[in-house]
This record gives sequence, C-alpha cells and structure tokens, in this order.
Amino acid sequence: MLCVSCGFCCRTMSPINGGYCPLLIEKESDTGKIYLCGDYDNRPQECVNHTFFSPICPIGADTLGIKNQEKLDARMKAINDSINEPSFEDCEF
Repeated sequence: MLCVSCGFCCRTMSPINGGYCPLLIEKESDTGKIYLCGDYDNRPQECVNHTFFSPICPIGADTLGIKNQEKLDARMKAINDSINEPSFEDCEF
C-alpha cells in the first residue's frame, strides 16, 4: 500500500501509545501537511507491517483530496522532497 503521509494513522492509533505518535514529525507542503516518522529505521513492527486492501491508502487519498494521478504524483514528489530536505543534523560547524 502506498502511504500518502496524511498522518491519520500516526495521529490516531500509534502502536506506541494508542494515540498521537511521539515520533511523528510534521512538515508543511503545498500538497498539505506531511507527517513522517522521526525514527523510521526503528519504527514499531506494527508500522512496518501495516497493510491495507487498496494500492493507495483510501483514508489519505480522501483526506488530501487525491482524486487523480496528477495529484498523486504531486503528493509523492512533495513527500520525497521533504524526506530529502537538508536538516540541521546535516550541517557541519
């Protein structure tokens, strides 16, 4: 399943605490807020194994108004750009 990083799952049913995940990072985007895991490599096994019956998460698609390939492509580019965005940890002083 393709996650569109709408944050619904991570904000409402985190396996860590049953609610808003303490690892969640929120970033602004022209396609809507992007929610990412702050410790992706060590995220809970429930998150690793999360699946859905649809190729694209219908909750995220509905939440973000993704109704066509153009909107999906724009969202996936925004997510990719957000993931690859430099951070303070990348700076050397």
